[in-house]
Amino acid sequence: MSTPVTHGFLGMAFAYVLAPGKRLLFSFFCVACSVFPDVDKVVSKLFGTGWPGSSAFENRGFTHSILFAVLMAAPVACIAALTRKFARPWWVLGLGLLVVSMSHGALDAFTHGSVGIAFFDPFSAKRYLAPVTPLPTISYREFFTPVGWKLFLSEVLWVWVPVLCALVLFDVFRRRRAHSAS
Repeated sequence: MSTPVTHGFLGMAFAYVLAPGKRLLFSFFCVACSVFPDVDKVVSKLFGTGWPGSSAFENRGFTHSILFAVLMAAPVACIAALTRKFARPWWVLGLGLLVVSMSHGALDAFTHGSVGIAFFDPFSAKRYLAPVTPLPTISYREFFTPVGWKLFLSEVLWVWVPVLCALVLFDVFRRRRAHSAS
């Protein structure tokens, strides 16, 4: 799995792009949507390897699916819209939160040593991996060990650095656009 830190980082990156000026509250919404699909890990720990005969709470099953992303993003977008603190229309926030929610499964699809992601659960139990899987699988137990830090550095290289570069380019574009408009 990718670490919750990296999933949260992606949520923060989306918040930076989607809600300029109101980032704290929207960052909370984005981080929650980007990290929450790993609730399947908690359920797996509490009830074993998942509920037999159901992929709903098996690792990287329903909580990593597109349908779950929709079901999670919709109420969060409604809550965000009800706060009336964002300049963007509710549907833009909703689409943004949907992309944030789907980013969790997409990022996990790039990890090797995985059975894949059930993107279309409950309609199909087929699991998918990205064609290239450069990210190592990190367990919660090994995260705070020397091996875990080495694996986390791989996430920094493959995820954090490209995302930060994209954010810098986005910010340059946004500033140029604001400057030319004034």
